[in-house]
Amino acid sequence: MSSLNEVLAMAGLSEADIPRIVAALVLLVSLAIWKSIKPYHPPKNVPGPPCKPFVGVLHLIDKNWSTLPDFILSYDQKFGRSWAAPVPNIGLLGSCLFSLVTEENIKHVLKDEFANYEKGKNVREALGEFLGDGIFTADGPSWKHHRKVASQMFSRNLMRNGTTVALRQVKLLVEKLDKLTQPSSTSSTVDMQDMFFRMTIDVFASIAFGVELDSILSDKPHPFAVAFDEVQNLSQKRFRDPIWRWKRNLQVRSCEDEAQRGAKRRATNMIFKRLTDAERRIRKGCKTMKDFAMEVIHSKRREASNNESMGPDLLSRFLDTKNPFDGEAPGDNELRDIVMNFMIAGRDTTACALSWTLYELAKNPEVCVKVVEEIQQVCNGGDAAASRSRTFSDAEYSYENIGNLTYTHAVAMEVLRLHPSVPVDIKFAVKADKLPDGTFIPAGSSVLYSPYAMGRNEKIWGVDAKKFKPERFVDDGKISEPSQYKFTTFNAGYRLCLGKPLAMLEIKLALAMLLPRFKFSIANGHKGGYQSTLVLPMAPELMMTVTKR
Repeated sequence: MSSLNEVLAMAGLSEADIPRIVAALVLLVSLAIWKSIKPYHPPKNVPGPPCKPFVGVLHLIDKNWSTLPDFILSYDQKFGRSWAAPVPNIGLLGSCLFSLVTEENIKHVLKDEFANYEKGKNVREALGEFLGDGIFTADGPSWKHHRKVASQMFSRNLMRNGTTVALRQVKLLVEKLDKLTQPSSTSSTVDMQDMFFRMTIDVFASIAFGVELDSILSDKPHPFAVAFDEVQNLSQKRFRDPIWRWKRNLQVRSCEDEAQRGAKRRATNMIFKRLTDAERRIRKGCKTMKDFAMEVIHSKRREASNNESMGPDLLSRFLDTKNPFDGEAPGDNELRDIVMNFMIAGRDTTACALSWTLYELAKNPEVCVKVVEEIQQVCNGGDAAASRSRTFSDAEYSYENIGNLTYTHAVAMEVLRLHPSVPVDIKFAVKADKLPDGTFIPAGSSVLYSPYAMGRNEKIWGVDAKKFKPERFVDDGKISEPSQYKFTTFNAGYRLCLGKPLAMLEIKLALAMLLPRFKFSIANGHKGGYQSTLVLPMAPELMMTVTKR
């Protein structure tokens, strides 16, 4: 104590000054922390939602998280230009979130200044356990490598193999629905969204891993599929939670001797468990997926080392791929990342698209009639009876025939305009920038665009933007492809989705085999609700009355 008094004396202070010194230090530390986390408030000429002190619009984002695409749409329509939403810089959204509304601004971010707008470390941290360093989360040289590999992957051979795999799985789905609607005069109520998620996990597990999960015919979904769905849902929710990192670090495992602990300790442990429940579920789900992926990868490596005949699946092909940076074949973790990114890109998005398609066709029966007529003409030579046959001819559903389903293609495009499988995409500004409309973007800010909001924007699609109208994608009997910066469902610019042809093929193939054989009507009075995740599944489930034609 005497030494402290000596120090204070040397500074011309006394013990009575200690409280003021402590208060000053606390104030300085608090100011430093606040400076690092305070929201960025844009100039007054940039519009945005109403803010509150300290939290900006974080309360609004949290309140509207379950309907985030519609929240963005409401302000896109209100302002008609880029708008800003300040948030504390303690989560994953930076100090301010900017929403892009016009084609010019989207092109600026996704192409013209592509290098300045990255997925960034926040996205990699939020989705890292799930997707690793794959194409969805990578930037820079790593992204270029994954993009190059993926561009070689989506060859005509893959498309034909994809057609074969999808045909086999849709046949199983038809068999499943046949059994559920026996005898032919009866109907059955089926959750078609669940059926499509089962079908697409089987399709993409076969294409990616070369394994059969048999989800369609099973009573319960495969553990890999259950873990996949839960982890992608919970990982996305990290973007609304500013303290998710703390929760991840505070994960508490229950102990076998917990019963011997004191009541106070058990109560504390229970609080920590509830606080970290989502993070523990993410960890558990990721382990389930990794164990499955590694088991398949090691099996494929053994086949390759034994000079066994390798299949057309992606894993088998990647085992022969060299990394251009070090000349080495991809390691187990890189293979896992590649395959998991392929799965999230193809499986969930296609299942959502098919679910929304049946929903829209049930609401618009005149469109369904046109689709069935086209399928019968192109695939079945105009023979309606053949289109309803349970004896399948692979030639009827060939890669070429499915590619000639023009109106069906337009229907799928219109569904994806109104119900894009990825409703919101986000980037982070590396350096400060100015958008074409003059909006200043500070370094580190998050910049998002919403294909969901853009698809319903009357300034982009006209006064009938909310109307289901497939004809807007047909011109003189041919598909009319809009600008990728207008129709952003498949991303745009340098990150334009390479899997678009495969996704459209699978959607059209499934419709070609299902619609002529079954009638689908909405059984649960579904109002078009959705679940806001990385993708856009319907909520509640899509219960449909299925009847044989």
